[in-house]
Amino acid sequence: MKILTYHELDEKETLIPLMDQAFRWIFTPEQLERNIKKDARLRGTPVGYAAVEGSRVVGFVGVMDLRTRNLEGETEPVGGVWGVATLPSHVKRKIATNLMKKAHEFFREKGYRFAFLCTSRVIVAYALYRKFGYIDAASFPSAYKLVTKPKGKHKTKHVAGKKTASLDWNKILEIYNKFSIGKTGLVIRDKQYLEMVRKREHLRSANFIVLEDGYAVFKKNRGILEVVEIAANSKETTKKLLAMLEAKAKTVICDRMVLDSITFDVYKALGYHVERESHDLIMAAPLENAEFKQVYGDKFHMTNLDMF
Repeated sequence: MKILTYHELDEKETLIPLMDQAFRWIFTPEQLERNIKKDARLRGTPVGYAAVEGSRVVGFVGVMDLRTRNLEGETEPVGGVWGVATLPSHVKRKIATNLMKKAHEFFREKGYRFAFLCTSRVIVAYALYRKFGYIDAASFPSAYKLVTKPKGKHKTKHVAGKKTASLDWNKILEIYNKFSIGKTGLVIRDKQYLEMVRKREHLRSANFIVLEDGYAVFKKNRGILEVVEIAANSKETTKKLLAMLEAKAKTVICDRMVLDSITFDVYKALGYHVERESHDLIMAAPLENAEFKQVYGDKFHMTNLDMF
């Protein structure tokens, strides 16, 4: 068995069963290549390390470059781990362990003090991450509400040929940068990052509500409205955005990542069912003599748009 980078793989299609078994991800090599090119966090990296047996990929650990903000207000480059997977036929052979070591070697060579990954406490790999020194950096508070519509209310008819106004990315970035003042973590953005997120998440202007001092990003899935991100610089703006989102929801509105305390309090005040803890979380591992709390404090922030 040998370890190769993603770029060194001759038969990338052997990633398909591996990723489908682990994450229910099915893609063609061409689709994967397009997604990699869209994601600026993967440029100039090995993309990942693969354990190869014969011509078959039996394990994988992805790597990416992330930019975070520390307590000093400085940009803190860190490593991001993603797509950790091993074929069921090859578990308990230390494949993931060896691939994680390779990923951490790459991060250390770049001088990174931390590695981050998004995972869940209920999966088997969580114990492996703990052995590698990962700690629970942040759990994801959430909010849910059943939306009831008045009986007999007519649906808004779609007007054929009507175009949605284009987005003002400068305005969105201005709002977000103001919103993220005093926050640490995955809060560094520019127009290039927003464009990458838009393409990756297949967002259109119809997925945004933009007000003077705040905005919301949402998706609809079978009548459920999923809040992807809310960035508002006052409680009143947050309330207005939620009222507008509720008007668009058919059954349930949910926000699975509410790390901003003011937004969380507004959800609670408006009668949402809120949970402060979650199985899903982001973990961090020190790669040298550094402590997470000393670098990021208790103000670590991210949203669904920052998932990796």
